[in-house]
Amino acid sequence: MRTLGLGLSISGFLLVGALSQLYLFTQLGEVTLRRAGGYTVSADFANASGLASGSIVELAGVQVGQVTDIQLIGTRARIILQLRDDVHLQNDAIASIQTKGLLGGRYLLITPGGSEQIIERCACPLPSRERGKNWPH
Repeated sequence: MRTLGLGLSISGFLLVGALSQLYLFTQLGEVTLRRAGGYTVSADFANASGLASGSIVELAGVQVGQVTDIQLIGTRARIILQLRDDVHLQNDAIASIQTKGLLGGRYLLITPGGSEQIIERCACPLPSRERGKNWPH
């Protein structure tokens, strides 16, 4: 009877530890248990230092997606973003790389535009704050 109680205690401890790790990986890491939905857009920058795959994308202070890839196109960095399906961007929305908090974590901020036209769901580049217009791909 004593060994059964000890075995159940150890099993319970291991189960709590595994669930804690799963929670930490999904909340703090790049792992997601949700299906990859949404659509992809991109933004081009002269300097994307500090930004990494998995960095968050915010619109109006709300996380609406994440950075999925960073590519070098010529001498510029193309940031590929995965946005939620319910996010609709105007054709004059602007992307900018920002710093969050005291430790300087980098994220991508999308500032909404004033246009009534919504961009098509394509991998077309958004204008970035360092440029005033789209960079052709």
